[in-house]
Parts: sequence; structure tokens; C-alpha cells
Amino acid sequence: MATSEEILSRVSEFDSERSDRRKAAAHQVGDLARRHADLVAESEAVQRELAEILAGCDDVISLTELAQFTDVPEGQLAHWRDGAKPGRGRKRRTGPRTPATKERVQRNTPSRHTPHEPVLQELPVAQGFVDEQVPAGVS
Repeated sequence: MATSEEILSRVSEFDSERSDRRKAAAHQVGDLARRHADLVAESEAVQRELAEILAGCDDVISLTELAQFTDVPEGQLAHWRDGAKPGRGRKRRTGPRTPATKERVQRNTPSRHTPHEPVLQELPVAQGFVDEQVPAGVS
């Protein structure tokens, strides 16, 4: 069995290795996070500049011509150019919602507008069905 001093020594040794690895990991993550933030900022600046140039030169050269000359796909050029424009908001419905199809299942529940009146619905009659009285005892 290990003595108290040996136990403390082992724990300290284990903790120092772990501590060194933790310090190294934190240092690397911090450096890479700063580098990433710098690259994102640089990329955004380049995209803004591209957007401004593409928006400003549309009167002298089309995106199709630019795509031919630069080998950059026209869709990518349009994406960069449109990046300078503010995004459109989500479309809002102005009228009442309408069902996707006119054929909807009818419910046996009251309407929202007439909460106290029962809803009556006409049921289709099968062809060849004769309305006869049902004999007593048969349901």
C-alpha cells in the first residue's frame, strides 16, 4: 500500500500533466478562435467590397459578361451583388387563410361565428337506397 507522501506525489504528477494539457488546449482554442474571427471579418469586408463593385458596374458590364471573363459563376456574382441589399422580410398574409383545396372534411362542431347553433350536414345517399321503415326490434 502507498504511503500518504506517495499518494500526494502521484496526484500532483497526474494533476500537473492534466493541467499542462488543459493549458495547451485552452491556448490553442483561444488562438484558433481569434484567427477564425479575424478571417470572418476579412471575408465579410471582401464580400461588402465585391457587392459595392458589382452593384456599381452594372451599367457598363452585365453579370453574364463578368462570368465569362472571370470564370466565376453568374449565380455567385449575383449572390455577392445582392449581399449589399437589405434582406426582405417574411411575407405576411393580408387576407384570410383559404383552404388548400375546396373539398374539406366537414365537422360536427359548431361554427366559430355561431357557437350555439348545431351544424347540420347533408349526408350522401347511396344509389339504389330506398327509404323504408325499419321493422320493430331491428336497429
